[in-house]
Amino acid sequence: MSSSEYSKTIGTPTPISLEMVTEETTPEEYEGKGLLPVAVLMEGKFKSTYQNRVLPFKDSSFQPTGKDNKMIVISDGDIIKNQLDKGVPLELGFDKWTNQLYGNKEFLMNCVNYLLDDNGLINIRSKDVDLPLLNKEEVYKNYTMAQMVTVGLPIVILAIFGFLFTFLRKRKYSR
Repeated sequence: MSSSEYSKTIGTPTPISLEMVTEETTPEEYEGKGLLPVAVLMEGKFKSTYQNRVLPFKDSSFQPTGKDNKMIVISDGDIIKNQLDKGVPLELGFDKWTNQLYGNKEFLMNCVNYLLDDNGLINIRSKDVDLPLLNKEEVYKNYTMAQMVTVGLPIVILAIFGFLFTFLRKRKYSR
């Protein structure tokens, strides 16, 4: 995952003030500086930080390189932070100031599913279901019939059931 093309890095330490908002910027200031990595997926065998160090005690289970694994490194912890509205947490990724819902929740769910090798779930969730539209001409032709079937038929069945139930009950308890 990367930032937009209209982003740039600023060295540290940098003084921050409210006057920065009023500064005029141009797209030329950002040319060739954007698309900074924000989250990175790493796969493979990783070397231990303690590989070339003297261990404080003898450990027979120590391995200088690990097994094949996956790791996702995200640059900002605020990606998993919910905003609060009067002490109540809002949905993950919802910005209460702009009323926009960003894809933080979906991104994190995809990350977890990928790390758990649930690629099938990722594919299922990303699919959109397109419902076919009704043919308007056919609907107008058969409008009264469709109304009779969807509204009238359940009422008729319910009435028959009610009369039958009442008849059988009167017959059973009248003796």
